[in-house]
Amino acid sequence: MTSQWDLNLKSEIQKFLYSLQDDKSKNHFYPVNKGRTNNGQNLRLGFSCYAIKCFYMLDLWDDLSDNEKIKWVNYINSFQANKKNLPKNSYIDPVISSFYTSFLRTISIKNNLKLVMNKFFKLNKRTYKDLYIDSVRAETKQAISTLSEVGFVNKKKYQDFPSS
Repeated sequence: MTSQWDLNLKSEIQKFLYSLQDDKSKNHFYPVNKGRTNNGQNLRLGFSCYAIKCFYMLDLWDDLSDNEKIKWVNYINSFQANKKNLPKNSYIDPVISSFYTSFLRTISIKNNLKLVMNKFFKLNKRTYKDLYIDSVRAETKQAISTLSEVGFVNKKKYQDFPSS
C-alpha cells in the first residue's frame, strides 16, 4: 500500500537531483546546493557517477534520449587518462589529482616523516602517494561500475599495477 508521503517521492527526488545540476555542464552534478567547499564545488567525476546511479535507480535514465546518454557516458570517459605512478587508464578527477600532488603536500613534514619511518623502521605508514593511488582506484571502480550498470563500457581497458 502506498503511503501519502511517497506518492510524489520520485518526482521530488528528480526535482532535487536536477537542482544539483551545474548550469554550464549538464553532466556535472554538485554534492549539495548550499555549503560547498572550493574542492567540493570543483569535484566532477564522483558526483556525476552518483547522479547517473540515482537516475538509473529511479528509472529516469530510460527517459533520457540516446544522445543525452552518450554525452553523459562520454563525459565520464573523458576522465580516463594515463598519469605517471597511477594504474594505466585510470579515471582521474583533476581536483583529486591536484590535491594529492600539490607541492605543499609532497613536502609536508607529516608525509616525509612517514617516508623516513617506512624506510628506516620498516613500517608501512600510508603516505599521500598511497592515499592518492587508493583514491584514484576507488574513483576508477566507481566510474567503470557506473558505466556498466547503464549498459556502457569504459573507453580504454583499465590496468592496475601487477601484484607483487
